[in-house]
Amino acid sequence: MPGNHRVPATPGRCRTRGQDPSFVSVCFACPLLNPCRAWALDQPAQRLHGIWGATTHPGRRHLRKRHRKANQTAAAGDALDA
Repeated sequence: MPGNHRVPATPGRCRTRGQDPSFVSVCFACPLLNPCRAWALDQPAQRLHGIWGATTHPGRRHLRKRHRKANQTAAAGDALDA
């Protein structure tokens, strides 16, 4: 993770309450929101469950899919420019 920020090794409040999307609000008060979300998106989807960086498992799957599509579109544009 960037800088000195690390995702806690032990479960925090947000991970002990299940995947109820209403609990993502806990993350918005956390100073590690962005590094935690970036870390969670870098993990294999099958490995990580629960709420991380204000995202649920289905939410991270959606973000990964959107990111892949954006990368594919950018790569296709680069190929046309070459």
